[in-house]
This record gives sequence, C-alpha cells and structure tokens, in this order.
Amino acid sequence: MNKNYVPVPQDFRNTIEDIKTKEIFSEIFYFDEHEVLHTSKGVIEGIASLQEEGDYLITNNKEKIRLDRIVKIEGVPGPALKSYHSQLP
Repeated sequence: MNKNYVPVPQDFRNTIEDIKTKEIFSEIFYFDEHEVLHTSKGVIEGIASLQEEGDYLITNNKEKIRLDRIVKIEGVPGPALKSYHSQLP
C-alpha cells in the first residue's frame, strides 16, 4: 500500500458526509500505517485535513482514520478495498 496520501474520489467523500448527517453508529474497516487491518466503531464527526499528512475521518471517540486507507464504511467499498483484495491468499 502506498505510504503517501492518495486523494480520494469526491463521491466517497459524499458518502462519508451522508453517513455523518445520519449520526449513526458506523463500522469502519481500514489499514493502519503498518498495513494491518483494523475495525473501528463510532459516530462520524467529520473530515479533517492535516497538512503534509492527508485527510482523515474523525469519529466521536476521537479516532482519526486516513481516508485513503478505508476498506469499507457501513458496507460501502472504500479506496483501500483493492489493496485489501490483493492481500488475500
């Protein structure tokens, strides 16, 4: 997986905004910086842009998840789904 931030499509950002508007408890699958798959559960508070690092999804438990490393959110495929499939045996 690319260590540098890769901008995500606007339609994926719109999906995140739609989920945020619903204020629902969401399940998010994502890769960390070591390419280890994790699951997070929480309410989405928003997206934060961090200089030199990229854009992050912020949850109500203050977890920050890099957008380009999201595999799935609420069953919707994310930008890192292709990387996930390439790691399967």
